[in-house]
Amino acid sequence: MSNHQNVKFVQNIYGLFMEGNIAGLLNQFAEDVEWETPGAPRVPYAGHFRGRAAVAKFFELLGKTAEFVTFEPREFLAEGDLFQCIRVGLGKRN
Repeated sequence: MSNHQNVKFVQNIYGLFMEGNIAGLLNQFAEDVEWETPGAPRVPYAGHFRGRAAVAKFFELLGKTAEFVTFEPREFLAEGDLFQCIRVGLGKRN
């Protein structure tokens, strides 16, 4: 995909997340998707998740342990297959 296509893809993923449409979000990924979320070992949803079922588990853990008060993606950057989103968010632990 081009950088523009990558940005559009990730904007769509963020949109689905913000709508709470996790099933729709997961359907955007290949079966062998790899998802990396940095964080300390005590953060339940941090780690490497391989496959749609594992990524679904990530969102389940996220939903059980965190609640977002605000979640606002501000800038999307892409270079080849690398992507970065600058966002502002405020949340609390459940």
